[in-house]
Amino acid sequence: MTNILQLSLFQTPDKKHTNFTALYDLAPRFVQRTERENDTPYLSRVTREFPFAGDTYSVTVYPARITDAKGEELDELPGDREALVEDVLRRFAAEKMAFGEKEELMVPFSLYQIDQELRKHKHTLSYTEIKEALAILAGSKIEISRVVQPGQKKPKPVVHASALPVLVYKDDNDPKAMSYAQFNPLLVQAIRALEFEQVNYAWMMQVRGALPRWIFKFASLLLADEDRQTDSIHLFASDLMKGCGHSRSRERDALTDIEKSILKLKACGVIADVRSEPVKMGKVKTDIRFAVRFSEKFLHDRQEARAIRQHRIQEAVRLTGQERPDSFRQINSDDAAKIAMKRRQLTQAPTEPALN
Repeated sequence: MTNILQLSLFQTPDKKHTNFTALYDLAPRFVQRTERENDTPYLSRVTREFPFAGDTYSVTVYPARITDAKGEELDELPGDREALVEDVLRRFAAEKMAFGEKEELMVPFSLYQIDQELRKHKHTLSYTEIKEALAILAGSKIEISRVVQPGQKKPKPVVHASALPVLVYKDDNDPKAMSYAQFNPLLVQAIRALEFEQVNYAWMMQVRGALPRWIFKFASLLLADEDRQTDSIHLFASDLMKGCGHSRSRERDALTDIEKSILKLKACGVIADVRSEPVKMGKVKTDIRFAVRFSEKFLHDRQEARAIRQHRIQEAVRLTGQERPDSFRQINSDDAAKIAMKRRQLTQAPTEPALN
């Protein structure tokens, strides 16, 4: 069995954690279910702009053409259900991934495993719904590009591919048969360069609703940064709306959705305290400013993620001479075992209180 450095560092010692990468996983790739005009089976692509790392990016999501239970073809866009299934596959990937001849990354799964994983976290989808979600993830193309000013040369897309470019069922009629899904090349690129962070998957799955789950990911990735060792931050509802692509026909309803999502995270123990202040233009509320103080439990979880990031960097430098390797690197079984043992120690080790 070949041991790959990046895949060894991607693995987590338990089934409570997985890894996410900022640009790919925070891009607003999932859309609310779209109402069809005049019962047409077709849908238009959706384009959104979102901020990332000081720049503005654009994501275009193209609908997937699928066949429904009645045998009729129709377009579907990836939504909340697809995001949930993709998160489950990411958890599986933190346990095991296959490395292909062309450096593609494949995650093994079965429909039964997805079903059981969802049930464990009190989410329920039928086998038909799971297969449909996978078909949409495989058929819906995503294009992510950096937005440039008028007159500047338009850069090539960062990625133009589906979330699961290849989906292979060993036995379409057996839910327990092992199948394989290939990951998006932007995600593969991030894993190769070790540009991912540990996130508490089990905690995230307790959060009900796609919007508060996205904010959980956002906060987790934000506080995994060494420069963000703080227990409090200020957030604007408008920035969260742009980041996750949330919109409603009435903006005040969208603002209320963000506020409710923040309160859900407080109820789940992620946030210890939050104060909200309306931002008005005249008498009209145009935004909400949140002063958020995170819980000690969440801060401890983020400290653990930072310690694991440091371990990841140290191992990469030791074995490749680079913090961000430019290619997948094969390692021996002893080094793979040392990485796994150190990872377990870091997960179990106590950490110092977070800094203000």
